[in-house]
Amino acid sequence: MERKTLAEGISLTTLGDGRYVCNRISVNLCFPRSEEASAQGAMLSYLLRRGSERYPGFAPLNRKLYDLYGAYYDCTLATLGGCQVLSLAVQTIDEAFAWKREKINGELADFLCDMLLRPNAPGGAFLPDEVAVEQKNLCEEIDSEINNKRAYALGRSREILYAGTPLAGSRLGTKEAVLALDGAALYRALQRLLESAQVEILCSGRGDFSGAAEVFARQLGGLPPRPAVFSLPPLPSTEGPREVEEALSVTQSKLALSFLPARRFAPEQYGAVRAAVALFGGAPFSRLFANVREKQSLCYYCDARFNRVTGVLTVDCGLDEKDVPRAEESIRRELAELAAGNFTDEELQDAKAYLKNSMTAMEDSLAELDPWYLGQVLEGDAQSPQDAAVQIEAATREEVMAVCASFSQRLRYLLKPRQRAL
Repeated sequence: MERKTLAEGISLTTLGDGRYVCNRISVNLCFPRSEEASAQGAMLSYLLRRGSERYPGFAPLNRKLYDLYGAYYDCTLATLGGCQVLSLAVQTIDEAFAWKREKINGELADFLCDMLLRPNAPGGAFLPDEVAVEQKNLCEEIDSEINNKRAYALGRSREILYAGTPLAGSRLGTKEAVLALDGAALYRALQRLLESAQVEILCSGRGDFSGAAEVFARQLGGLPPRPAVFSLPPLPSTEGPREVEEALSVTQSKLALSFLPARRFAPEQYGAVRAAVALFGGAPFSRLFANVREKQSLCYYCDARFNRVTGVLTVDCGLDEKDVPRAEESIRRELAELAAGNFTDEELQDAKAYLKNSMTAMEDSLAELDPWYLGQVLEGDAQSPQDAAVQIEAATREEVMAVCASFSQRLRYLLKPRQRAL
């Protein structure tokens, strides 16, 4: 991995690997979360897919992608702790396989600069018709998240856990904030991002990216200097486990339990953390799946996931309301059993093998490697999936036990069916 600074707050990272036949380049703008910024970022991710000043609309845009050997282009919005990341990415075959050995990577970089720096916004405003269409699409996506009750329960537990902080809000913003935007406001929001967002450019694949680096240095190197925006947010400050219950018109209850460690894990502990979470509820053979779901039949699903950026371990399950007390008790008991070392060496090796296979599979896709390395770069780390696999294999029983013992429950959120009037 090679990394260079194009300007203050604007960096380019190259990840070369001769196993691939494709190259992928992404430009990632990292900016602080807020309700307004989330709505703006989500709308921009929709609008910047539609074209640019040079390629105004889907037809000319698709013709350009076709000329780039059927390149794939997308613009997305992701959340990383207290920040959001607007990512423009394009991927196509390496120059070695091009018909005339054209210098495609420089063209890819130029294409991304066009999409970002010169959007289809005549007179300093995105087109009203396009804004209206994408507002409708985004509002439908916001509604779909609300209608997905599992996602709704996880979102509500996050809102409660991070109440009063930027992390509480949805990554898409609210419908009210989305509908309040117009083409001129969105263009101004994009200009603010270009002036202040931390910019991370990733070039990955087998190719020679020197031509792309020259294009980015020329077109982005003149942007104003800006400080690094990304930092790990503090752990949520809660006193004792909170309990929140809400009733909606649902047939199945949703339970979300949030656990926090005593302190943030150090990077050298991540192998043990990954193994512990896989043992607990992050794998198809985990304790939560095998015991809580299968043996005791207490829920329809029961999973655990750990967010490395926020430091929160979340267990969520769908179940009948009558089974909630037994399921809670069983979930906490399984975590305590792991903390006490009541698991076999075979279980630990199965968890390690599962995780290492996941790391190997990730390397088969540049689209999966891109967000992995973006997170590594933003956190100031440089760990490859192979490095992570080695770290996982080295995790000891005692380290896994210590990880499980460090977690304590801080929030219990229950979404339950509304009682019908007699």
